[in-house]
Amino acid sequence: MKTITIHEGTGDNAIEMTVQITEEEFAKMEQIKQYSPSAWEGKELELIQEARKLLREELEEVKQDKGEASLPKSEKEEHTISKENQPAKNNNGLWWTLGILGALLLGYIIVHSIIQQKTNEAREVILNSGLNMITKPYSYQGLTLEYPGNWSFSENKLSDDFYMVGGRNDKGSEFGIIWVTNTEASASGFIDDVISGYANSGRFSNVEYSSIYDTRFNGKDAIAADYSYICNGEQFYAKVIGFVTNGNTVIINPIAHSKEALDGDDFKTLEKSVRFTNPH
Repeated sequence: MKTITIHEGTGDNAIEMTVQITEEEFAKMEQIKQYSPSAWEGKELELIQEARKLLREELEEVKQDKGEASLPKSEKEEHTISKENQPAKNNNGLWWTLGILGALLLGYIIVHSIIQQKTNEAREVILNSGLNMITKPYSYQGLTLEYPGNWSFSENKLSDDFYMVGGRNDKGSEFGIIWVTNTEASASGFIDDVISGYANSGRFSNVEYSSIYDTRFNGKDAIAADYSYICNGEQFYAKVIGFVTNGNTVIINPIAHSKEALDGDDFKTLEKSVRFTNPH
Protein backbone atom coordinates (compact mmCIF):
# COMPACT_ATOMS: atom_id res chain seq x y z
CA MET A 1 0.00 0.00 0.00
CA LYS A 2 1.07 3.61 -0.61
CA THR A 3 0.03 6.64 1.45
CA ILE A 4 -0.39 9.82 -0.60
CA THR A 5 -1.67 13.34 0.02
CA ILE A 6 -4.27 14.56 -2.46
CA HIS A 7 -5.94 17.90 -3.04
CA GLU A 8 -9.57 18.17 -4.04
CA GLY A 9 -10.51 21.50 -5.64
CA THR A 10 -8.40 24.60 -6.21
CA GLY A 11 -7.83 27.97 -4.55
CA ASP A 12 -9.81 28.76 -1.39
CA ASN A 13 -12.02 25.70 -1.92
CA ALA A 14 -9.13 23.20 -1.93
CA ILE A 15 -9.33 20.28 0.51
CA GLU A 16 -6.21 18.34 1.52
CA MET A 17 -6.50 14.73 2.67
CA THR A 18 -4.32 11.63 3.12
CA VAL A 19 -5.42 8.33 1.53
CA GLN A 20 -4.00 4.83 1.08
CA ILE A 21 -3.93 3.22 -2.36
CA THR A 22 -2.37 0.10 -3.83
CA GLU A 23 0.75 0.05 -6.00
CA GLU A 24 -1.44 -0.89 -8.98
CA GLU A 25 -3.79 2.06 -8.38
CA PHE A 26 -0.83 4.43 -8.07
CA ALA A 27 0.68 3.12 -11.32
CA LYS A 28 -2.67 3.49 -13.12
CA MET A 29 -3.01 7.08 -11.83
CA GLU A 30 0.43 7.94 -13.20
CA GLN A 31 -0.49 6.31 -16.52
CA ILE A 32 -3.69 8.39 -16.82
CA LYS A 33 -1.89 11.63 -15.91
CA GLN A 34 0.71 11.06 -18.66
CA TYR A 35 -1.92 11.66 -21.35
CA SER A 36 -3.53 14.77 -19.85
CA PRO A 37 -1.93 16.03 -16.62
CA SER A 38 -3.71 19.40 -16.68
CA ALA A 39 -7.13 17.70 -16.82
CA TRP A 40 -6.57 16.23 -13.34
CA GLU A 41 -5.21 19.33 -11.62
CA GLY A 42 -7.18 19.76 -8.39
CA LYS A 43 -9.18 16.60 -9.15
CA GLU A 44 -7.00 13.93 -7.58
CA LEU A 45 -9.95 12.27 -5.85
CA GLU A 46 -11.63 11.78 -9.24
CA LEU A 47 -8.30 10.53 -10.61
CA ILE A 48 -8.17 7.78 -7.96
CA GLN A 49 -11.75 6.79 -8.77
CA GLU A 50 -10.98 6.69 -12.52
CA ALA A 51 -7.88 4.56 -11.89
CA ARG A 52 -9.88 2.09 -9.81
CA LYS A 53 -12.60 1.94 -12.46
CA LEU A 54 -10.08 1.13 -15.20
CA LEU A 55 -8.44 -1.52 -13.03
CA ARG A 56 -11.82 -3.17 -12.43
CA GLU A 57 -12.60 -3.13 -16.15
CA GLU A 58 -9.23 -4.67 -16.98
CA LEU A 59 -9.77 -7.37 -14.34
CA GLU A 60 -13.20 -8.18 -15.75
CA GLU A 61 -11.75 -8.47 -19.27
CA VAL A 62 -9.06 -10.84 -18.03
CA LYS A 63 -11.66 -12.98 -16.25
CA GLN A 64 -13.87 -13.12 -19.34
CA ASP A 65 -10.95 -14.00 -21.60
CA LYS A 66 -9.91 -16.81 -19.27
CA GLY A 67 -13.50 -18.09 -19.02
CA GLU A 68 -14.02 -18.10 -22.79
CA ALA A 69 -10.66 -19.70 -23.44
CA SER A 70 -11.39 -22.61 -21.08
CA LEU A 71 -14.49 -23.64 -23.03
CA PRO A 72 -14.38 -25.85 -26.17
CA LYS A 73 -15.64 -24.28 -29.35
CA SER A 74 -19.01 -26.09 -29.25
CA GLU A 75 -19.51 -25.04 -25.63
CA LYS A 76 -18.56 -21.44 -26.50
CA GLU A 77 -21.29 -21.37 -29.15
CA GLU A 78 -23.77 -22.98 -26.76
CA HIS A 79 -22.75 -20.49 -24.06
CA THR A 80 -23.32 -17.61 -26.49
CA ILE A 81 -26.72 -18.93 -27.52
CA SER A 82 -27.67 -19.37 -23.91
CA LYS A 83 -26.85 -15.71 -23.25
CA GLU A 84 -28.93 -14.60 -26.22
CA ASN A 85 -31.91 -16.62 -24.98
CA GLN A 86 -31.92 -14.86 -21.58
CA PRO A 87 -32.57 -11.17 -22.35
CA ALA A 88 -35.03 -10.72 -19.46
CA LYS A 89 -32.55 -12.05 -16.94
CA ASN A 90 -29.77 -9.83 -18.29
CA ASN A 91 -32.03 -6.79 -18.18
CA ASN A 92 -32.95 -7.53 -14.58
CA GLY A 93 -29.27 -7.81 -13.73
CA LEU A 94 -28.57 -4.53 -15.53
CA TRP A 95 -31.29 -2.66 -13.66
CA TRP A 96 -30.09 -4.16 -10.38
CA THR A 97 -26.54 -3.00 -11.14
CA LEU A 98 -27.73 0.47 -12.12
CA GLY A 99 -29.76 0.66 -8.92
CA ILE A 100 -26.70 -0.19 -6.82
CA LEU A 101 -24.59 2.34 -8.71
CA GLY A 102 -27.29 4.97 -8.25
CA ALA A 103 -27.43 4.30 -4.51
CA LEU A 104 -23.64 4.50 -4.27
CA LEU A 105 -23.62 7.74 -6.27
CA LEU A 106 -26.33 9.22 -4.05
CA GLY A 107 -24.39 8.17 -0.96
CA TYR A 108 -21.24 9.76 -2.35
CA ILE A 109 -23.08 13.00 -3.09
CA ILE A 110 -24.55 13.13 0.44
CA VAL A 111 -21.23 12.33 2.12
CA HIS A 112 -19.39 14.82 -0.12
CA SER A 113 -21.98 17.47 0.70
CA ILE A 114 -21.53 16.87 4.44
CA ILE A 115 -17.74 16.99 4.10
CA GLN A 116 -17.99 20.21 2.07
CA GLN A 117 -20.30 21.78 4.67
CA LYS A 118 -17.97 20.85 7.53
CA THR A 119 -15.00 22.12 5.53
CA ASN A 120 -16.73 25.44 4.89
CA GLU A 121 -17.59 25.74 8.58
CA ALA A 122 -13.98 24.97 9.53
CA ARG A 123 -12.73 27.44 6.92
CA GLU A 124 -15.03 30.14 8.35
CA VAL A 125 -13.69 29.49 11.85
CA ILE A 126 -10.12 29.63 10.55
CA LEU A 127 -10.89 32.80 8.58
CA ASN A 128 -12.42 34.51 11.59
CA SER A 129 -9.49 33.39 13.73
CA GLY A 130 -7.15 34.79 11.08
CA LEU A 131 -9.01 38.10 11.08
CA ASN A 132 -8.69 38.26 14.86
CA MET A 133 -4.93 37.77 14.54
CA ILE A 134 -4.58 40.52 11.91
CA THR A 135 -4.43 44.05 13.30
CA LYS A 136 -5.18 47.29 11.50
CA PRO A 137 -3.95 50.80 12.38
CA TYR A 138 -6.28 53.65 13.34
CA SER A 139 -5.49 57.31 13.84
CA TYR A 140 -7.63 60.32 14.72
CA GLN A 141 -6.83 63.71 16.34
CA GLY A 142 -3.59 62.45 17.90
CA LEU A 143 -5.12 59.15 19.01
CA THR A 144 -3.48 56.07 17.46
CA LEU A 145 -4.22 52.41 18.10
CA GLU A 146 -4.34 48.97 16.49
CA TYR A 147 -7.51 46.93 16.37
CA PRO A 148 -8.41 43.33 15.36
CA GLY A 149 -9.18 42.75 11.70
CA ASN A 150 -12.82 41.84 12.39
CA TRP A 151 -13.48 45.22 14.07
CA SER A 152 -14.42 48.57 12.55
CA PHE A 153 -14.00 52.09 13.95
CA SER A 154 -15.58 55.51 13.44
CA GLU A 155 -15.27 58.88 15.12
CA ASN A 156 -17.45 61.82 16.14
CA LYS A 157 -16.06 65.28 16.93
CA LEU A 158 -18.34 66.71 19.57
CA SER A 159 -16.56 70.07 19.93
CA ASP A 160 -13.14 71.62 19.35
CA ASP A 161 -11.94 70.16 22.65
CA PHE A 162 -13.95 66.95 22.82
CA TYR A 163 -14.29 63.91 20.56
CA MET A 164 -15.48 60.30 20.74
CA VAL A 165 -14.18 57.21 18.91
CA GLY A 166 -16.25 54.04 18.77
CA GLY A 167 -15.45 50.51 17.59
CA ARG A 168 -17.22 47.14 17.43
CA ASN A 169 -16.55 43.64 16.15
CA ASP A 170 -18.41 42.20 13.17
CA LYS A 171 -20.80 40.17 15.37
CA GLY A 172 -21.79 43.14 17.51
CA SER A 173 -20.80 41.24 20.67
CA GLU A 174 -17.93 43.53 21.69
CA PHE A 175 -17.75 47.33 21.74
CA GLY A 176 -15.16 49.91 22.63
CA ILE A 177 -15.75 53.62 23.21
CA ILE A 178 -13.05 56.22 23.83
CA TRP A 179 -13.84 59.76 24.95
CA VAL A 180 -11.04 62.33 24.85
CA THR A 181 -11.08 65.95 26.00
CA ASN A 182 -8.28 68.49 26.47
CA THR A 183 -10.17 70.36 29.17
CA GLU A 184 -9.61 70.04 32.90
CA ALA A 185 -12.38 67.47 33.15
CA SER A 186 -12.31 65.20 36.20
CA ALA A 187 -11.80 61.54 35.30
CA SER A 188 -13.81 60.40 38.33
CA GLY A 189 -16.62 62.85 37.49
CA PHE A 190 -16.62 61.54 33.91
CA ILE A 191 -16.89 57.93 35.17
CA ASP A 192 -19.81 58.89 37.42
CA ASP A 193 -21.53 60.58 34.49
CA VAL A 194 -21.20 57.47 32.31
CA ILE A 195 -22.63 55.10 34.93
CA SER A 196 -25.36 57.56 35.93
CA GLY A 197 -26.35 57.79 32.27
CA TYR A 198 -26.96 54.05 32.20
CA ALA A 199 -28.69 53.93 35.58
CA ASN A 200 -31.05 56.84 34.83
CA SER A 201 -31.90 55.88 31.26
CA GLY A 202 -35.11 53.98 30.64
CA ARG A 203 -33.38 52.09 27.86
CA PHE A 204 -31.28 49.94 30.23
CA SER A 205 -32.39 47.70 33.08
CA ASN A 206 -30.72 45.80 35.93
CA VAL A 207 -27.86 48.30 36.00
CA GLU A 208 -25.31 47.24 38.62
CA TYR A 209 -21.97 48.94 39.26
CA SER A 210 -18.99 48.97 41.58
CA SER A 211 -17.36 51.84 43.39
CA ILE A 212 -14.39 53.57 41.69
CA TYR A 213 -11.04 51.90 42.33
CA ASP A 214 -7.38 52.47 41.38
CA THR A 215 -5.97 50.48 38.45
CA ARG A 216 -3.44 50.61 35.60
CA PHE A 217 -4.09 51.04 31.88
CA ASN A 218 -1.28 50.43 29.40
CA GLY A 219 1.31 51.20 32.04
CA LYS A 220 -0.45 54.36 33.26
CA ASP A 221 -2.07 55.08 36.63
CA ALA A 222 -5.83 55.11 36.19
CA ILE A 223 -9.13 54.79 38.00
CA ALA A 224 -12.03 52.56 36.97
CA ALA A 225 -15.44 51.14 37.81
CA ASP A 226 -17.14 47.93 36.68
CA TYR A 227 -20.80 47.78 35.70
CA SER A 228 -23.35 45.55 33.97
CA TYR A 229 -26.80 46.04 32.45
CA ILE A 230 -29.48 44.48 30.27
CA CYS A 231 -30.52 46.02 26.95
CA ASN A 232 -33.24 44.53 24.73
CA GLY A 233 -33.08 41.33 26.74
CA GLU A 234 -29.31 40.93 26.31
CA GLN A 235 -26.80 40.93 29.16
CA PHE A 236 -23.75 43.21 28.88
CA TYR A 237 -20.65 43.62 31.03
CA ALA A 238 -18.49 46.75 30.94
CA LYS A 239 -15.71 48.80 32.48
CA VAL A 240 -15.15 52.54 32.44
CA ILE A 241 -11.52 53.59 32.90
CA GLY A 242 -10.21 57.14 33.27
CA PHE A 243 -6.73 58.67 33.23
CA VAL A 244 -4.81 61.76 32.09
CA THR A 245 -2.03 61.65 29.50
CA ASN A 246 -0.30 64.43 27.52
CA GLY A 247 -2.86 66.88 28.86
CA ASN A 248 -5.75 64.75 27.58
CA THR A 249 -8.42 63.48 29.96
CA VAL A 250 -9.27 60.05 28.53
CA ILE A 251 -12.16 57.69 29.25
CA ILE A 252 -11.97 54.10 27.91
CA ASN A 253 -15.23 52.12 27.91
CA PRO A 254 -15.00 48.44 26.84
CA ILE A 255 -18.33 46.54 26.63
CA ALA A 256 -18.98 42.84 25.89
CA HIS A 257 -21.57 40.08 26.21
CA SER A 258 -19.40 38.12 28.65
CA LYS A 259 -16.85 38.82 31.36
CA GLU A 260 -14.39 36.52 29.57
CA ALA A 261 -14.58 38.62 26.39
CA LEU A 262 -14.14 41.78 28.44
CA ASP A 263 -10.74 40.45 29.55
CA GLY A 264 -10.03 38.80 26.18
CA ASP A 265 -7.46 39.31 23.44
CA ASP A 266 -9.42 41.91 21.46
CA PHE A 267 -9.47 44.46 24.26
CA LYS A 268 -5.91 43.61 25.27
CA THR A 269 -4.82 44.43 21.70
CA LEU A 270 -6.56 47.80 21.93
CA GLU A 271 -5.13 48.56 25.37
CA LYS A 272 -1.53 47.70 24.48
CA SER A 273 -1.55 49.78 21.29
CA VAL A 274 -3.47 52.93 22.23
CA ARG A 275 -1.36 56.11 22.24
CA PHE A 276 -2.05 59.85 22.50
CA THR A 277 0.56 61.79 20.53
CA ASN A 278 -1.19 65.16 20.47
CA PRO A 279 -0.37 67.11 23.69
CA HIS A 280 -2.86 69.63 25.04
